[in-house]
Amino acid sequence: MAQIEYTFILFTGLIGFLLIYLMLTKYGASKLINGFLIFSIGIASFRFIVYSTYNLHFQNLIEDFNSPFKFILLLLFPSSYLYIKAITGDRPIDFVDVFKHLSLPLLAFIFNIICLLNHYQLSYLALYVNLSVALLMAVYYLYKTFFVCYKKLWKKKISVNIEHHQIIKKWTIFYCTICLLTTARVTISFIFEHSLSYSISGKHLSLALGASLWLLAFIRIFKTPEILFGIPKLSVKTPHFEEVNFSISDVWRISPELINSKKDLKLKEKLDSNVLELIQEIEYAVKEKQIFYKPKVSMTNLAVEVGVPESHLNYLFRYHCTISFLEYKNNVRIAYSISLIENGYLSKSTLDSLAKDVGFASYSPFYNAFKKLHGVGPNEFMYKFNYNQV
Repeated sequence: MAQIEYTFILFTGLIGFLLIYLMLTKYGASKLINGFLIFSIGIASFRFIVYSTYNLHFQNLIEDFNSPFKFILLLLFPSSYLYIKAITGDRPIDFVDVFKHLSLPLLAFIFNIICLLNHYQLSYLALYVNLSVALLMAVYYLYKTFFVCYKKLWKKKISVNIEHHQIIKKWTIFYCTICLLTTARVTISFIFEHSLSYSISGKHLSLALGASLWLLAFIRIFKTPEILFGIPKLSVKTPHFEEVNFSISDVWRISPELINSKKDLKLKEKLDSNVLELIQEIEYAVKEKQIFYKPKVSMTNLAVEVGVPESHLNYLFRYHCTISFLEYKNNVRIAYSISLIENGYLSKSTLDSLAKDVGFASYSPFYNAFKKLHGVGPNEFMYKFNYNQV
């Protein structure tokens, strides 16, 4: 029975690192939003692997995170709070604030390292101080996490991208519940270990129970990767949709072309009711955020800005757009360059600087894209414009 338990814990740890790999390389989600989640998954998964491989006799160097290294686990509490704050927030991460929240577990870790290096034996009182710090941190950050979710997400109503808003809302409720149950597991273990005069380790209730909770979170992310994009863009954009009158470009079509792929058919079922809304969000990112005027902007960057998985944009450009993503991006840049020309940009600057200001790497791709769209190069266009102005 024990072998099955250790194998399950090992499996959970490996799944955790697989998820981290996908979050960093495949999903295209914001690393700033999910950095703390990745950090938490990394710590938990590493512990599961260390603990299980020792008990399965794959290695005999490290049995578990023992004091003082167990204090690294305290980083999970502020890290979870900072993740929720990032996923529900609309401001850049304040690194001074991050350091403030991570400083207490780091100080506790350093204090215990010093005791270990100097061969100091922690007194019974010091052990209880350590335990009290851990429990107080758990309760404090659980409260802060629930408070942020309630204030910034759960009690708010939003009229834009309701489906995505609900996905994030359900995910935060699920994640907070996982945090609550995980903390309860460790707290109950401490109480039992103290009452039975066992060595206080937090493992009286099997670590497999904690692994089960983490595995549920991993499965939820695999199943719904949309949660990795958060809602900061939505909370900022809500009032703009009431103020801005969007003009949908002629390149878009609401009804898709014939779809044969089973994967795309599933996306069709998911996106059919939100196609117009998604197009509006893309045009908002393009016109108001001017995302395409930055060099090396990819579909991944647009997906992060809009707040949807890249697969959704791939589907949209494949079936609901008459031109490719690259052509769409170039057309937007060319349209902007023309507006600059019409407003006298070239009276003070060169065509080369114009090309770079609208997002092209150099004049050559700007010229080719301009001529492909308008049949003439920017010089000829400028000549015709000046001639018509006379």
